[in-house]
Amino acid sequence: MKKLVLSVVAALALCFGAGAADAAGLAAPRGVTTYVDFTKEIRVTWSAVYGAAGYNVYTNGKKVYVPAASYYQAKVVYYTPVEPIGTYKIYVTTVDKSGQESIPTNTLTVWVR
Repeated sequence: MKKLVLSVVAALALCFGAGAADAAGLAAPRGVTTYVDFTKEIRVTWSAVYGAAGYNVYTNGKKVYVPAASYYQAKVVYYTPVEPIGTYKIYVTTVDKSGQESIPTNTLTVWVR
């Protein structure tokens, strides 16, 4: 029974990107949120990950921003999409010192109108 419970917990962590680690042990960022302001700039925020050398932000499968890491503060990224009106699928990965990425966070959908 204990083994089954651990398997279910691990599966849920992977499904929801709740800091689940990849094979190298690097956790995905937690608490990713998005917001579109009146200038149609997209703000992406997340909690910092201990041991991260950096992060990658992806929109519609393409890397759009690579902020430096700092464990002691939450990360905030602002960027203006190439096409100002549309639907954007955004996710974030953590990058370790060797350049390997964590599993991605859950994909968030943002509508810019």
